[in-house]
Amino acid sequence: MEGEARKRLRHAEVNEQEVIDGTTLEIVEKDETETNIVGSEEMELKIAHIFGKIEHFTQMVVRLQESGKTMFKEMKNEFEERLIMIHEEEMEKWQEEIEELRLLDAYQMKKQVVFFIILDMYSKILTLTLEDNSEKEPT
Repeated sequence: MEGEARKRLRHAEVNEQEVIDGTTLEIVEKDETETNIVGSEEMELKIAHIFGKIEHFTQMVVRLQESGKTMFKEMKNEFEERLIMIHEEEMEKWQEEIEELRLLDAYQMKKQVVFFIILDMYSKILTLTLEDNSEKEPT
């Protein structure tokens, strides 16, 4: 019977009625590729209910998608702001470290200059002392 129903669906031209399992179905063929089967009122109500569920679910998905987009956009903005803040904090820290190194280097250079001045003075004093001693010693 199923194969016969398929043949009837393929060859139906306008409106045809068929009884399958005690339910009257109206077969409406719009063209060769599209066939609509219109069933009983109870079946149509059930189908309409399913379409209502589909519409409700689709709206829920759209709302979730929009709220998800908003949430991710806010998270992205927060992430970028925090990342920029962390970068700025690190840059400030390194700038302070560079300044400390420059101050330390300047201090070390001053110490080195003082050391060389003292060394030069000591060398001169030592030279003068040695010359003085060599003049006083009889040969």
